Amino acid sequence: MDPFTDALAIPPVEMIVDADDRILSCNRGWDAFARANGAPALAGAALIGTPLLDFITGKVTRAFTQTLLARVRVSGRPLILPYRCDSSNERRFMRMVIVSLAGGGVRLRHWLLKTEPLEQWIPLETAMQRGRETFIRCSLCNLIKQGDAWLEPALLVRQRRLRPTRPWQ
Repeated sequence: MDPFTDALAIPPVEMIVDADDRILSCNRGWDAFARANGAPALAGAALIGTPLLDFITGKVTRAFTQTLLARVRVSGRPLILPYRCDSSNERRFMRMVIVSLAGGGVRLRHWLLKTEPLEQWIPLETAMQRGRETFIRCSLCNLIKQGDAWLEPALLVRQRRLRPTRPWQ
């Protein structure tokens, strides 16, 4: 399988931002991904002209994103980054390719490489939803911080350190 063509026969998810990181366009893959994940309001047409960082939570993730965009713009070289984009019921292994465009724009293209079902539903919260007792989750690998270690959420569920609940129970 070539992740740069049609990984899992799902079209790549693509967004283009201008030199000020405002969204210029999103492809049909973006729209399909938004709808499939219960966020039809995030379909491309509604995002045009909006700052990319309006949709990225957490100081570290925002700073990381800004650094990636700046690196690609300054170097002029594409950047390839594997990452996880899990849902509450499956692990999603992704690859992002960031390419500099004329005029300071940047294309961000994402491929879904593979999925794995989670044994149990895992509650996920964004940085804005976190409370004192909420676990810290890495936005790149989706591991959860426990002391000095980073662990798979499913392991924490098995060890009863993370309580699985289903929204429909």
